[in-house]
Amino acid sequence: TRSVVHDPGAYDAALARAYAAEYRPADNPGRLHVGARALFANAGGDNEIGGRMGGMQVDVGQAWNRFGYAVTGSAWGGRVLMADRVAEMNAMFGIGPTITLGRTALQQRGMIDLRLGYDFMYGVVNQRSQSPTIVAPQDDSAFALEQAENLLPHGPRAMLQLGLLSPKPRNFNHGMGIVFGYQGLVGSLRGDLPFTHMLVTGLQWWMG
Repeated sequence: TRSVVHDPGAYDAALARAYAAEYRPADNPGRLHVGARALFANAGGDNEIGGRMGGMQVDVGQAWNRFGYAVTGSAWGGRVLMADRVAEMNAMFGIGPTITLGRTALQQRGMIDLRLGYDFMYGVVNQRSQSPTIVAPQDDSAFALEQAENLLPHGPRAMLQLGLLSPKPRNFNHGMGIVFGYQGLVGSLRGDLPFTHMLVTGLQWWMG
């Protein structure tokens, strides 16, 4: 009889090479990739600004073996109290560029991708309904109550995506998992917005 010795290390190495050849072909074609994320964020910053928001992000771009890019659109809704406590930001809509690890993010049955970007947003600001009523003196003809000014926030974004890939890819690989991230708002192109931090978590879907 002849004994057969299996080397687990050699098997793992062969499996890794097989997946690498599948995910990162030698001709390095550029392929479409699409991603979507459902997110929840805690927001806070200087001067007691803070609140919570829920949102969605969608990526559409192109990926190569070791690099990818996308255009990312986002929509947020919730309540972020402004520094003066008289107004609150209830929604943000944004768009911005993103760079990714490309197909390097695909590792055997899973994926781990770091996506970096910069967003330019439109923030919808409203007067707080529970804010105190301001009464003008009758002899002060110059008094005027101004409406809250909508903002144009902007800032960097970093998202770490972790997920599992579909075992039976067809034309595209598919993955689902979780995401952890950070969205910074360094200021506003219109109006006054203190430096604001948003710590983000959520679920993600990816195709590419």
